[in-house]
Amino acid sequence: GGVNTSEYLLEKLNIGKLGGTSADGKFTVIEAECLGACGDAPVLLWNNHKMCSFMTPEAIDKQLAELV
Repeated sequence: GGVNTSEYLLEKLNIGKLGGTSADGKFTVIEAECLGACGDAPVLLWNNHKMCSFMTPEAIDKQLAELV
């Protein structure tokens, strides 16, 4: 689910590609090699310190709402 998750996140934040940053400069989306949680995939690491598992579009929207 990592590919679908990253595509959703890039579209949601209007970022053209992995490694890109949102127009407002608040978000950069970077692909990670391994976060050691394959059984909990897809996994996102927010602000380089909060790891979240089973990231559905709804869960991503919730996390983004907390960050804004």
